[in-house]
Parts: sequence; structure tokens; C-alpha cells
Amino acid sequence: MLKAYETKSTIDKDISNKVKDFMKDKFDYVNENTNMLEVLDKMSNRGFKSIPVLNDEKDLVGLITPTSLLTVISEITPGSDKEVVEIE
Repeated sequence: MLKAYETKSTIDKDISNKVKDFMKDKFDYVNENTNMLEVLDKMSNRGFKSIPVLNDEKDLVGLITPTSLLTVISEITPGSDKEVVEIE
């Protein structure tokens, strides 16, 4: 639905813009070795909906989402049938 101040030409112009016109080139992220408590803090206390995961070379290697956090929590919850093992 068009808002009163929008016109079709304004919408057409917005649709023709490229992703680079809207993206942020500076953003919060976590390293793949970041402690999960820090990730939980960013998502719960700072309102992040997802957090990009970068490696040491700053390459994108993943994305932490609420679903992935729930998976981790379910794996470490007492009474679950899964065991948490530290990998070195």
C-alpha cells in the first residue's frame, strides 16, 4: 500500500537502487573463536537479530541466528541426551 507521501516514481526509483546503496560496510561481528556467552550477550542485551561470523582473515564463514543459539542451548541443557565435548 502506498503511503500518502509516496509516489509511484519514488518507489520505482528505490527499487532500481543497488544493494550497495543500502548496505553498511561497518558492522558488528564475531570471530569464529568467540565465546558463546559474548554472542548471547550481543543478541539478547543489544538486540541483534543475527551476527555474522568472520575468520581471522575477515572472511565470512557463517551467521549466528536465534535458531542456532537455541540449538546450542538445547545441546548443553542438563537432561538432554547430548554431551558437550571440548575440542582442541
